[in-house]
Amino acid sequence: MKMEAKHTPGPWVWSDVPGAGIQIRGPYQGETRLLFQDIWRKFPDAKWDAEMKKNAQLAAMAPEILEALIALHAVASIDRDKEYSAVTNAAAIIAKATT
Repeated sequence: MKMEAKHTPGPWVWSDVPGAGIQIRGPYQGETRLLFQDIWRKFPDAKWDAEMKKNAQLAAMAPEILEALIALHAVASIDRDKEYSAVTNAAAIIAKATT
């Protein structure tokens, strides 16, 4: 499956910036630039605070996850005599992420 990435390449990193919220940064023209910022207040609920940080961590991994999915799809697609739903699903996700 050949495609051209239309997103900011990785690696992306996330940080919890006091007073600013969660930020996700990535490379742009040789610098690290802000890609996303979620301004949120610290809640007294530690579970919610931890969950927001894990969401940011997962979002920051998006380029690596896509790269891994593309590699797995390439390997799984070698056996073209069989139709695997996981391979079809991977192809659909890759297309959704890259178009």
